Amino acid sequence: MGINFKQSQASLAAANRIALDLERILKEQDELISGTKVAASHAKESQVLLELAKLPVDRLKDATEETVRIETLRKYG
Repeated sequence: MGINFKQSQASLAAANRIALDLERILKEQDELISGTKVAASHAKESQVLLELAKLPVDRLKDATEETVRIETLRKYG
């Protein structure tokens, strides 16, 4: 009874393919997580700006504790 080198090579090749697939999947997962975080950040920022737009102009300084940029006022009415 000896070692079946062909079977061992086939098993090694299959293991290498699986390892490469796992690396690709992990990279894709990281990219998806990163994209989701960016999208959530933009969504939060948009929600805050929309809520600020609902405030009367004279109360914006109270809400932000600093000055509000003119571009923001123009953009969100």
